[in-house]
Amino acid sequence: MGTKKSFLHTSTANYFWTDNQLPRMRVRALYCANLPSLQHRRDQQARKFFKSILAPDSCLHSLLPARLDKNVIARLRASRTKR
Repeated sequence: MGTKKSFLHTSTANYFWTDNQLPRMRVRALYCANLPSLQHRRDQQARKFFKSILAPDSCLHSLLPARLDKNVIARLRASRTKR
């Protein structure tokens, strides 16, 4: 005899694991677990990485542009508004 799936197993699996149901279940599970969203986690990691680059002992620190002088920026903005 060939292997047959029971009707109950097939219908239950189809009910719970349709393409539309699975993402909703994941979102609900994340919401219930009170976990931060993927976008929030990525944002936090990017901020942490950038802060680590700002440290003078970082090997990537030398790749950052020089800091701009705030007085120069203020004078440039002021001269633009006088035109």
